[in-house]
Amino acid sequence: MVEIKNKKMAFPKNKSRRIVVNDHSYRWMVKTYYKTVRLSVMSETHNGQKLFAIFQQSINGAKADKYAFPFIVTSQLVKDTILYALENGYTPESKGENLELGDLTNIIEITPNKHANLE
Repeated sequence: MVEIKNKKMAFPKNKSRRIVVNDHSYRWMVKTYYKTVRLSVMSETHNGQKLFAIFQQSINGAKADKYAFPFIVTSQLVKDTILYALENGYTPESKGENLELGDLTNIIEITPNKHANLE
């Protein structure tokens, strides 16, 4: 969590979604850029590590971007990302450095947008 003036900041509930994985509650948010999507995850109940991952819009085709055939983050993708992170050192209950997983486009199985132009 981010500390500002001795107050700990969590993801805003009105801008984040809740998911439960392995009986643990998380909050997640997505920030969309022109060619990438950034997923941010944190524990809903603990002031621990934050998790960050990037996905390429091009999974929906070479011409895909934020506006044409955008990448859609599903709850299944969030779950798969959390499980991958837990296998690779993510400790949501422990304080520590944020875990930057980098680009997971070719690591986690992703289903392209059903309207994607995959040419």
